[in-house]
Amino acid sequence: ALGQRSLASLEGVKNGIPVVLGAVSNQQYVYPGISMVPDPKVILDKLILLSPTVGRIHVVKKIKGSTLQLDGAEEYLASVNKELIVHESSDIREAASIYATLVENASEGDAIWILQDGSYVNNAILSMLLDAAWSKNLVVFSSNPLHVKRGALFAVYPNNEAMGASLGELANQVLVGKVEPGLRALQDIFLAVNERTSNHLGLSLSNETKSNVDLLLPAR
Repeated sequence: ALGQRSLASLEGVKNGIPVVLGAVSNQQYVYPGISMVPDPKVILDKLILLSPTVGRIHVVKKIKGSTLQLDGAEEYLASVNKELIVHESSDIREAASIYATLVENASEGDAIWILQDGSYVNNAILSMLLDAAWSKNLVVFSSNPLHVKRGALFAVYPNNEAMGASLGELANQVLVGKVEPGLRALQDIFLAVNERTSNHLGLSLSNETKSNVDLLLPAR
């Protein structure tokens, strides 16, 4: 079942057929499947690939926001001697204040991670962050490739074909009873990088690094 409508159709039939779920972001589903929310470790691996000297990663999240987006991130970063600093916000006004403080106090080695859902980033806040990224060598990354077009260093986004293959493998495992219920975080992603931003930050994109990039916005 791909998406909430497909799932609703299947649930309406109630014929007992095993369900594998994809193309949803909510965590409440009990079916085995793959979420559209990227695995935080996959995103952070791309950060380390592109900007290995980053030491502190700041993220703003809704107080009641999804935990799947950050699940295991703090422990993973600690294992590579980096720090995750989570700032919780109840609304966009509070988030704007947090971002303004982050920008004011930012120094080289800091990064801001814009979550797929729950970081309260509108156009005005994004412009402020990207201006700071340029003036203070601040790394900004997200799960929205449009942010890369605007000037963020990189973003990840779903590789739908690879995700389809992973769902197929999951379906085979379900048929032999080897899968626990619950959604897994998305592992199959593409990487978009802004080369102009990378050059400005002094980050050299070697041929080996470029081989890991799926969409490279050319330097201008």
